[in-house]
Amino acid sequence: MGRVRYAAESDAAAIKKLHRDCQGERAGYTEFYLKNVFDVRRTLIYEEGNRIVAAIDVIPHQISLGGRRIGVNRFAMISSLAEAKNLGYEKELFEAALDMSDRQVLVTLIDAKEVPYAKDYAFQPRFIRQDFAFEKKFFPRYGTSGVTTHTDEKDMESLYNRFASHFQGYYVSEEGKMQNLLKRAEEEHAQVYSYYNGENLEGYYISYITNDTVIVDEIVYENGEALARMLSHASDKKPNIVVRASGSERLDKVIPYAKTEKYPETLVRINDKALFRKCFQLGKTESFKTVWGYKALYQHEKY
Repeated sequence: MGRVRYAAESDAAAIKKLHRDCQGERAGYTEFYLKNVFDVRRTLIYEEGNRIVAAIDVIPHQISLGGRRIGVNRFAMISSLAEAKNLGYEKELFEAALDMSDRQVLVTLIDAKEVPYAKDYAFQPRFIRQDFAFEKKFFPRYGTSGVTTHTDEKDMESLYNRFASHFQGYYVSEEGKMQNLLKRAEEEHAQVYSYYNGENLEGYYISYITNDTVIVDEIVYENGEALARMLSHASDKKPNIVVRASGSERLDKVIPYAKTEKYPETLVRINDKALFRKCFQLGKTESFKTVWGYKALYQHEKY
């Protein structure tokens, strides 16, 4: 009979193999994760006999929400052998992780694409990604002066914190965040560009090229000038551009002709609704969207 338990150091190699086999390369993301984020002490496993048949990583964070900092767990790298899916082992492990998370933190997060059954457990889309697609020929020539490949982790972290403070639900600054961002870009063969106005970093963006399209996977900016110059720089590379941003960002002010499409990016589960209401002083008739619905930040991190 199988059992759920915390992973031990001796399980690390088997868990990494399971993640690689189930998650694949994902354009380099899996290797980045296993090298820089994975910590076996944060993994729950389902063990059948002497085999690990399913694993789930539970990663703690703090997010800024409604003027408060609250603890959350993010579920990542949910992996299982094919027979584990068919026999329900993965779901049993998922439920055990939820039970643990319910007792630890107020909120649980999961990538919208991670498991198809997350909504059965009261997960709701609260972080929306918005894609803006446009052709280079329609973009005004703002010039690219100040855009460079130079990166400075401290400058980037300071800019990110200023940018994120205008939104809800972002991870409170964590040690090594920018270092991991740059390592991830390297593993995924993405390019990182910065925009400096004199000595001040006012923007950075991460992009990669596929066929005739530049995909701007993350863009952080201090002002409209920085945004315009970085988009101008991106549009110099290929005839088509796609910019990924939060559903609450108004990039249509700069690219009003872009075609837009929205996707649920991160799902949210409120583990204790009564405590959540008390924490944020929500009235009986107020929806949880009162807190989550205002300018939620698209989370580029999947971990």
